[in-house]
Amino acid sequence: MPVDSIARLEEAPSPERLELTHELRLRRWARQNYVPVERRLSSWHAVILAEMRQKDRELAELEVATVALPSTPVRRGRSLRRSA
Repeated sequence: MPVDSIARLEEAPSPERLELTHELRLRRWARQNYVPVERRLSSWHAVILAEMRQKDRELAELEVATVALPSTPVRRGRSLRRSA
């Protein structure tokens, strides 16, 4: 998204006065334009920052779940493959 579009998003009303459709647009924008914490600007809209923090939590949970998975599938029961 061009920088001038980001500026327009920053000029949105405060979070307590946002219309639902505007808030949803901001949240969608935050997910589509996600950046790591160290690259975020504190001047971005509070809704954008909150949605990126939510995505941070989701990515952390996904990482924990991925690490917990076994590296090779565990076979249980009979194989469905027919013997030749």
